[in-house]
Amino acid sequence: MSSSTNGANASEIETGSPVTINPLNKSSTPDTSTHPVIAYAEEEDEEEEENNVYFSLPPLVRSTEASRSLSIESPRLIHALKIIDIISINIGSVMFIVGSFYFYPSYKKDCGDIKNCALVGTLLFILGSYFFLQGSVIAFILSGGSTYQDMPLAVNGLLYIGANTLFVIGSVFFLPSITEVITDETGVILFTLGSVIFVVAPCYNVYRALDLLKHGMITSFQCKLTIFIAVLYIVGSLAFVVGSIYFLPSIFQTFSVTLFVFGSLCFQCSALLAPLKYGWKLCSTGNVSVNTTRSSVTEPARTVELQSLVES
Repeated sequence: MSSSTNGANASEIETGSPVTINPLNKSSTPDTSTHPVIAYAEEEDEEEEENNVYFSLPPLVRSTEASRSLSIESPRLIHALKIIDIISINIGSVMFIVGSFYFYPSYKKDCGDIKNCALVGTLLFILGSYFFLQGSVIAFILSGGSTYQDMPLAVNGLLYIGANTLFVIGSVFFLPSITEVITDETGVILFTLGSVIFVVAPCYNVYRALDLLKHGMITSFQCKLTIFIAVLYIVGSLAFVVGSIYFLPSIFQTFSVTLFVFGSLCFQCSALLAPLKYGWKLCSTGNVSVNTTRSSVTEPARTVELQSLVES
């Protein structure tokens, strides 16, 4: 057997790729198109170039791209969770509105048994707070905040969850059986803290919407709708802050409960706008799964889109 043949076989064994033999010079040249080492190196170069584009983005735009890394891959499941989220916040808002009326001093007199009246109102607030908490947890997952790749988004989502948790616990402290042992002040303090957080958290939504609009990642309508919903939450939460402070003095209870009703109506209006916001997003994306994986950033079309954001 000739030495050139031995060299070809050795080359094939070492590289594990097919070898093309030139009959004129007897030399062996590996087929680089299928060479695993060369192909891997080319992929690494492409990924490095695309990552350079990705990491040259403004921080908020980059974090928005990272937040799209979602472990839920089923579009139907994402759609179902979003529907549950919308239904939850609407049910919670209705329960807050109805529950508030049970705390009116004049309604308590008509109710006959003040303890039973307070019990019904408190139970409605507990259930309403639970539905709000359920919605905030689902929103935290669907937004990509649960991946913690976008820390500002994750922190903001945790603020919503924390505020609703305070609402649930605070409402429990208004149960007649508990108020006989612990004063109403505990529940009022927890409700006030939760309301303050609800004032702060939507402010980040406004900032984020304006920045995403600036970089062309959402439409003007989506930005305005997001801001309007956030403002409704802020106004409603401010009403709950003031109402909670004035709730304990009996002479101000009518005023404070009126603020609860007003704040709950603001929550209800924002909840009714949630389907419009989601429907518009579906129409603009043409897909139920509005969140994509991080790998989508490395696609050529997406790379061009991200590069345009950098240039702008």
